[in-house]
Amino acid sequence: MNESIFLLDKRVVFDSTKMTLSHGNEIIRISEAETHLLLAFWHGLYKKEDIIHLVWENRGGCVSESSYYKLINQMRNDFSSIGLQPSDIVTRPRVGVSLSVAIEPIKKITSLKVSDENVKGPSTREKIFYKIKRHSVFVVLT
Repeated sequence: MNESIFLLDKRVVFDSTKMTLSHGNEIIRISEAETHLLLAFWHGLYKKEDIIHLVWENRGGCVSESSYYKLINQMRNDFSSIGLQPSDIVTRPRVGVSLSVAIEPIKKITSLKVSDENVKGPSTREKIFYKIKRHSVFVVLT
């Protein structure tokens, strides 16, 4: 399964394709490196060397330790901006970092158009239903 949309801490949507974090009406764009860091957490990686390999070296890049620490700090700042706690990214001394909140893939299961006479502007809104692995369903109106 090729997941690209995830739910962080059951409330923040991480879209790895669009490289965004969103919560309510708030949407922030994250860097490619931050996107790969969150995907590393999804894959269960926490060792500094493994994260560096996935984020940079695997793509033909080279990285210094300061780039790694800058990435962690940047991700913590973005977490704070979107309503997550910076401390949700936990430093594991002499090992690496890990994510202390749940990260769950969201699967798009259907899409349909519905009309809504009470909405100003376009007369239809698209309801997109997403299914979380644990069979929960939530709706995003666009």
